[in-house]
Amino acid sequence: ITDAATCYMSATPSVPYNVLEIVTVESQRGCEVQCDAKTPCAGFSFNDAGASSSCVLLSTTIPNGKCAVSTTILLKTTMGCLLRTNITSELGVDPCIDAMVPLVRVGNSGPICPIDNTKNYVIRAVDADGSRITLDNDIYNWMEKSENMWVYRFGKNATMGASIPIVAATCAVAAGSKCPCAP
Repeated sequence: ITDAATCYMSATPSVPYNVLEIVTVESQRGCEVQCDAKTPCAGFSFNDAGASSSCVLLSTTIPNGKCAVSTTILLKTTMGCLLRTNITSELGVDPCIDAMVPLVRVGNSGPICPIDNTKNYVIRAVDADGSRITLDNDIYNWMEKSENMWVYRFGKNATMGASIPIVAATCAVAAGSKCPCAP
């Protein structure tokens, strides 16, 4: 359990919530960032549809309301937040991946994904803002656990290279054709 500012817990309430806003996002993390930025946001429902993913940001409950159909939502809380421990669990549907290899080496050495002369591996990740990004699988790049995220580091030395905080990552085969700028 962490003392994170906020986290989102799955719930199936019997009382409906007012809709604050509907937003297009790339990942569930994008919904979390949107909800965190809006004070009246109490939680959200997320539709994971790859490039067409969206979330319905929710505010207050509707007094005396009753849900006709049960639906699962994610409610904002500051209690009982768990640390992230699975680097692939928040990937969701990535429309740009043709083949995923869920082998990610976390530690202070590279490469992160296998080095294979027959396949060109890249790292597909969800960054701290919820955007999907493609990262290089160079032998000198590495990833480490940092607080409640991971950090992708460029280069041999942690103090010399740039770094990117991420919430999820996996190895993917490059040469995809599903996105304009394929991984």
